[in-house]
Order: sequence, then structure tokens, then C-alpha cells
Amino acid sequence: MDRDELAPKIDHTVLGPETTWVDTQRVLDEAAEHGMNACIPPCYVSDAAEYAPEVTLATVIGFPHGQHAAAAKREEAVVADADGADELDVVLNVGRLKAGETDAVQEELAGVVAATPLPVKVIIETALLTHDEKHAACEAAEARAPTW
Repeated sequence: MDRDELAPKIDHTVLGPETTWVDTQRVLDEAAEHGMNACIPPCYVSDAAEYAPEVTLATVIGFPHGQHAAAAKREEAVVADADGADELDVVLNVGRLKAGETDAVQEELAGVVAATPLPVKVIIETALLTHDEKHAACEAAEARAPTW
């Protein structure tokens, strides 16, 4: 794989709790320069879509812990779409997964997918999960994936 094939598969990310618009602009500029995507906080998506229309914009849903109410995650997806995001990265609810509530996890992911036509990726906090839980998380994500 050469640079031109690899770069668009990378999400250049700035998601810290102190991220400013200036930080976001820097990441957008770097992403544009190197042909990468940018993953930025939801509060900057609208401005970023205008500032760097050539950059594929991803943003996060339910970040950072994934324990937002399912309705809130759906609404975040709708707003991100309206603001100009190109992709969504939704944080899987680790607490529900660890409690064995895989149906709830699947339904929550399905709700986000159904809320918008944007591609949805699932953030699985693997450092917090056992091998079996990682497997269950992947199955939950796959069970609710659309057939694009």
C-alpha cells in the first residue's frame, strides 16, 4: 500500500477535553495537507465543514464513555449529520456490555445507524474488555450494521 492509499484510511484526531477551535483548525490543515480524514469534537463540526470542505469529517457520538442515553446518541447523530459530518464514531456502552445486556447494546447501535445515512463506526474500548466481551462487542456491532 502506498501513501495515497493509506492516508485516507487514517483519522487525524483531536478530541481532548481542552480542544479549542484553533487546535481543530491545526488538525484540519494537517489532514488536508496529508490527505487524511479528521475526527473532531461535535461542537466544531459545522465550522470545520465550512473551513475545510475537502477533508472527510468524522465526529464522535456518546464520547468518551458511551453511557449517554440511547435517545441522546440518536440525536447527536442527527445533529452531526446536519452540521456536515461525513462519518460517525459511536462509543459502545461498555457498562451495558459487561452487564450482559447485549440486546440493549445492539438496539442502541441500531438506533444510531437508523438515525442518519452516514457511515457509523463503533468505538470499542478493548482495554476495558475481556476476550469474550470483545467478541460480544464485535457481534453487537455487526448485528446492527446496515448493508451498504
